[in-house]
Amino acid sequence: MIRDIFIIDKLKQECTYHNSYSRTPINESLVLGFVGGMASLITTMQEKATKSVPAGNHKFTYAHSMGYIFVIVSDVDDEDEKLQEKLVDAIEMVEEKYSNLLKQAPLDKKKKKVLDDAMEKILLSEIKVALVGFGGVGKTTIYQLVQGYDIPLDYLPTMFVSYKKLNGKIAETDVLLWDFAGQERFTPLWPMLLRGTNVILLVVDSTVENCLQTKRVFMKMIKKNRPNAVVFGIANKQDLPKAMSAKLVKKVIGLDEVHPLCAIDPSERRKIQNIIAHGIEEYLKRQEEKDDVI
Repeated sequence: MIRDIFIIDKLKQECTYHNSYSRTPINESLVLGFVGGMASLITTMQEKATKSVPAGNHKFTYAHSMGYIFVIVSDVDDEDEKLQEKLVDAIEMVEEKYSNLLKQAPLDKKKKKVLDDAMEKILLSEIKVALVGFGGVGKTTIYQLVQGYDIPLDYLPTMFVSYKKLNGKIAETDVLLWDFAGQERFTPLWPMLLRGTNVILLVVDSTVENCLQTKRVFMKMIKKNRPNAVVFGIANKQDLPKAMSAKLVKKVIGLDEVHPLCAIDPSERRKIQNIIAHGIEEYLKRQEEKDDVI
């Protein structure tokens, strides 16, 4: 997993740009110390020539171009070849579109957001789909259903987050499906867990109480932290007598699109896979429209 990207001014030995994709960002001084110790070696490399070296539990993948040193920090077991390909893609993207932006460092919030979005698209090529909602609404059951696993008979709360790369013909790109812990003691972590999410499946148990609480807590958080994500509602547990229809859930929560589901029914597997595929298509469509505007 790529955790951080740094762009460092080669002459000043100062960080021009940094973005983190993990809940524990790498300390900037650590990377500057690495670059300082390796600067003479790095600058003898051909521009955009890449190298990866382990550094404790992490791996540093680096290259230089345009007077900057680019460093990706990832997990130590990530593949060198893929990391180096992504780094070159990131450098070429900056060369083509954002070299003048770097010269304006330190970047204000708006300009940094532009570069953040572009970097995220390059470095996080997997599409992240998140199952979000309170505990007990059926997120883990949906997580199992999508992959064709046995449906859990007992409720075992997700203690933090589970994620898996999906196989099959759901999309033409890699898809990471995340199952978030829904217990309220994890509330402080929810905004961080949403970081980098492209498609959000907001799951409710189709009861009035849960829908109202979900609207109050999660809709507000999503609008604040991932306003550009595709958000679909999942009105789960449609087999229960007190379940509201998806049409009514849609009205209560205020989403444009809500799908009914009974996640304990194995025959619903293709249905939820199609919903995910539809969300990904919508996300990619929005990205293309955004690129056209740029």
